[in-house]
Amino acid sequence: MTAPLPRPVEVINGWFVLRAVLKALVLFTLFNGVYVTIQPVQNGLLPTVYNGLVPGRIRFEQEYSANINQMLNDHVIRYATSDTYNILVVGSSETWGYRVQPTEAVPALIEGLNLQTHGGKPVHVYNLAFPIGEILKELIFTQAVYERGIPIDLVVVVVNFQAFSRTTPHVIVKSNLSYAQHVAELYHLPASYVPEAPPQSLWTDRAALRQWATDQALATKWSALSIDIVDEGLPPMSRLINLDSLPPSTRDAVLPAFFQFSQHTHIPMLLVVPPAPYERNAYSHWIPGQAQNAHLPLIDCSHVFTDPGAFQDKTHTLPSMYLPLARILARHLADPTIASLAPDLPLHLPASVPQDEGMCAYYQKSAVKPLPSGMGI
Repeated sequence: MTAPLPRPVEVINGWFVLRAVLKALVLFTLFNGVYVTIQPVQNGLLPTVYNGLVPGRIRFEQEYSANINQMLNDHVIRYATSDTYNILVVGSSETWGYRVQPTEAVPALIEGLNLQTHGGKPVHVYNLAFPIGEILKELIFTQAVYERGIPIDLVVVVVNFQAFSRTTPHVIVKSNLSYAQHVAELYHLPASYVPEAPPQSLWTDRAALRQWATDQALATKWSALSIDIVDEGLPPMSRLINLDSLPPSTRDAVLPAFFQFSQHTHIPMLLVVPPAPYERNAYSHWIPGQAQNAHLPLIDCSHVFTDPGAFQDKTHTLPSMYLPLARILARHLADPTIASLAPDLPLHLPASVPQDEGMCAYYQKSAVKPLPSGMGI
C-alpha cells in the first residue's frame, strides 16, 4: 500500500501576502460600512444585561459609562410605567450621591419616604444625575428620556453655579456629540455650546465600546453588592466662606430651553439650588432672577444649612445631611404653595416625616409669555 502523497507546500511570496492584505482590507471595509450604517453606539443597539439578567441601576455608573443610550438602557427608569407618579431628577455630584452608595443619595432617600399623590399613586424618584455641573447635560438627559417615551410627571433640575459657567464641554456632551447637536438645534442653542461631531466609525466609537464592555463586566458585582466606587470622605468645614462674585455665565440659553420643553411636553419643571457653605452667596441672588426670566419655579436651598460643620467642601454637604435635605425637599413637594405647578401636586407626605428641619425659599414661576414661533420641539 502506497503512502499518500504529501500536500504541496504553498510558497509564501509577495503575491500571497498581497492577496491576504487585500482580503483583510475588504473585510474591514465591509464590516466598518455595516457598522456605520447600523450605528450601534449612537442608536442604543448594544445589548445590556441590566434590567434583565441583573437589576437595573438606580443611578448612573460614573467611571465606565458616558453614552446616553447605554446609560438609559442600564437604568431602572427604562421600565418606568404610567401607573406611578414619576419624578426625574437631574443634576451633578451632590444629587448623584457624592461619597455615598446609590441607596444613600438624595433621590433614593426621597423615594424611601413613600410619598403618594392624593389620588393614591405611589411616587418613584429616578436619579439621573451625573457628576460635575453642566446645565446643558441636564437638558440632554431630560430630552433623551422624553424621546424614549418614558412617562415623566415632574422634572427636578438641581443646579449650582458651576452648571452655568462651563468653558469646555462636559464628558457627557463630548461622548454624545450627535445627540447633543440634535438637542442644540431643537432649542436653537448657540453653536458654541456643542463641538462639531466627527463622522462615526468603529474607530471613533472605540472608547464607547470599551466602556460598554467594562460596564457589562461589572454587572455581576453590581447585582451582588449594589456598590459603586466611592472616595473617602473629607472632614467637616470649620467656617463658612464668601462667594462675592460669579464666573461669567456661558449657558444662559439653556434655562429658557427647559421652559420650552415644559411648554411643549406639558411636563412641569422645578429648579432646585442645593445647600452651599457660603455666608455671602452671590449665586443665591443671581439664580432667582434667571429662573424668573425663564418662567421656571425655584426652590433655593442654598442657605438651609448654616452650620459650616454640615459641609465637606465648597459644593457638598456631609453625607449625614442627605437625609435631612431629602425630607426638606419632600415637604416642599407636599406643600400647598406648589399646587399651581401641576394637577397632581402637592403630594401626600406620611405623618412619620419630621416637620422641624426648616424649609428652603420657594419662588413661583413668573407669568408665562407665548413662545416665539418656531421655537422648541
